[in-house]
Amino acid sequence: MIAIHSITRIAAMFLVLMFSMSIQDELIWKSLIISIGMGHYLIAFWYARNHLIHVVNQVDLRIPFALLCIGAFLLYWDRFSLVIYFGFHHVFNEVYLLNRINKNKKVPKLQYFRNSSIFLNIFIYIIVLRNDSELAFIGKGVMYGGLGVSLALFAYYFMEIRKQMKFGELLDNCIFEVLGFVLIAASFFVEIKFLHVVLYHFFFWMFYPVPRMLTHGKNVVRNYIGLTLVCTVPFIIASPIGIVSYDLKHSLFYALFIIGSYVHITLSYALSDSHPNWILRIFNPKAALARST
Repeated sequence: MIAIHSITRIAAMFLVLMFSMSIQDELIWKSLIISIGMGHYLIAFWYARNHLIHVVNQVDLRIPFALLCIGAFLLYWDRFSLVIYFGFHHVFNEVYLLNRINKNKKVPKLQYFRNSSIFLNIFIYIIVLRNDSELAFIGKGVMYGGLGVSLALFAYYFMEIRKQMKFGELLDNCIFEVLGFVLIAASFFVEIKFLHVVLYHFFFWMFYPVPRMLTHGKNVVRNYIGLTLVCTVPFIIASPIGIVSYDLKHSLFYALFIIGSYVHITLSYALSDSHPNWILRIFNPKAALARST
């Protein structure tokens, strides 16, 4: 399919925009995001369960996996910024996910181009959320200086690969960054909050598996939709906008979402291939080797 990643990203961002415009009540907004997020965590766990069992059963991976889990617990215990922890998870996913569609492309410097986008997207993320209190320690000089340097590096490698790829492929490899600059421009006129980015992440991953599932038949897609509803609707019912109203911020419902976020992000480092090679070499050396060759 042509530029399917671009279409998926634009669709996810459009849905976030529609949600933001149509839902003004903060309690409804947050309750829906948390419910969708908890559904996302359960679905991700369900599809990664066999890989998780494999990792746990590998003797040489038990210690690294245990250290990873302990590290995540310490981050949660110390109340390490979820904005920062999620930021790396978000950027790594968006950047390295493209290795799946680029894996058969023998384009010189393509990997350098993808790596350069890590730094660019980190600074885009920081600038879009620059008004968040958890990012207040980062000075404006660092933000915009880092954006300028990383953009120059990104542009340099783009010029190196642009004649070796089709338009749809180039669009897939650049759309996230293009949309990022659109968000930077928009952030000077409207407030973009951390939960907006989180909701985009949930929507993107909700749509992402569908094209591949369609190649296996419509029943697979129906089952996926059914699983999504089964994993999401109960949380909406249990949320403050469901059967019983309550204070969201200090509730068990909210606490479970925060814990679930740390667990989900942490497990992704061990179970997903959408990460840098130095992480893959620890938990998935075959994928790291395949990416390097």
